[in-house]
Amino acid sequence: DADFYAPEESPLFNVLLETEPLRDLADALRTACYVEPGDVPSLAAVREGGSTLRRTVSRAASRSGRDAEERDAFARAFLPGAIGTGGVAGALAAAGWPFGALALLLVATGVVGGLVGTRYRRLSHIRRRRRLEQEAERFTAAIRDLEREVESLREKQEELRTSMAARREERLREVQETALHDCLKHHFIGEVREVDGLTHKHVVRLKAAGIRTASELTPDAITSVQRISDRARARLKMWRAALEEKYSDEVPDDLSPAQERRLQRYVEHRIDDLEARRARTREKIETQRTERERVEERLNEMPSLSIGRYVRYLLRLDALPDRADGPPTPTREEEKARADRTSVPEPVENEGDWWEAG
Repeated sequence: DADFYAPEESPLFNVLLETEPLRDLADALRTACYVEPGDVPSLAAVREGGSTLRRTVSRAASRSGRDAEERDAFARAFLPGAIGTGGVAGALAAAGWPFGALALLLVATGVVGGLVGTRYRRLSHIRRRRRLEQEAERFTAAIRDLEREVESLREKQEELRTSMAARREERLREVQETALHDCLKHHFIGEVREVDGLTHKHVVRLKAAGIRTASELTPDAITSVQRISDRARARLKMWRAALEEKYSDEVPDDLSPAQERRLQRYVEHRIDDLEARRARTREKIETQRTERERVEERLNEMPSLSIGRYVRYLLRLDALPDRADGPPTPTREEEKARADRTSVPEPVENEGDWWEAG
């Protein structure tokens, strides 16, 4: 591609121009590199006459010059209007109406200032810059949100590392409750009749409350049972406590090595999963930063157009930036580096059979 960006420095064009049968076509192709794509004539037209392409280049240059000088109706009327307003104000001041002249100038300045500001904001150059700035702000906001997400994931990792003791205690409590439940579920609620002060009436009311075994006879469940005395509630709690004391040796005091390893693996897997999510989020941040840098590069490459320059343009004292202004033409070194980055490696030759490949 660098041959078409800088044909005068292209070794390929030099070789083609030195080849006698291709000299005319190579010269036409080199000239076409400086023409807009829509103005390039067809190959048949170039073969008909050598001056066709040069006439096309001349027409394109003259048309681009006319386009650069074109002004809209507001721009054409601004300077005559300003001169006319100044003349009227001067005439009023000369006629003895200085306050009228001042009022006219103030009103005209306010109206024209509003129109100039509106027209300035509607310029394609300003709209394009505004869109790029908004796009850069969106990338910045996205990066900020992703950075907060990375920080949140890091805090969760730290919480997992520091909450190992609490998780161990919680897991031990669950294991103890399960072991106690396995022991108490074999004692049906009818056994409370053997306790002094508890009768079949209490058994019926306990069953009506949904309590069938000693495992279900928790302090909260005892409190929810209706129409039994406080003395009966106390004796039910004593019966439950006696059973817990009986099976105290069946309830573990610590986690087993296997349970400890499972808990450790669970925490490690959670930490690894959070780390993987952090890595993916950091990749997203890098992608967003790359896109933002591209937008900022486009902003930096755009020519500046201030409101003062636009006013000078309206007063015929300056010109607007050329529409053709854009990113600089890539050099041959940049094109070569880009080609090296995107080049496809050569396939590895393998003379042996595929089933013998190690």
